[in-house]
Amino acid sequence: MIPQIDGAILSHKWKEAMWEALSGGIHTITDGSDQTIQALITANYQVNDNLFLSAGYRRLDLDYEDGGTKIDWTMVGPMLELTWRI
Repeated sequence: MIPQIDGAILSHKWKEAMWEALSGGIHTITDGSDQTIQALITANYQVNDNLFLSAGYRRLDLDYEDGGTKIDWTMVGPMLELTWRI
């Protein structure tokens, strides 16, 4: 199976350390039975050279089937992310 990934990111910088981003994407396995769709909007702040803080809203849909295992769920809601880069 070869994955196919389609997506986009739009971003706008307010100030040196602040920006927002709107992103989305679709990940599909070529047999057509598995699919993940995500939409995300965030506001981001760079605290220092290594620390980033993001807050936003996310929707993630997953449709997966393998043998007797079937997963079909959706997660929707606010998110908070803290990133430390080395």
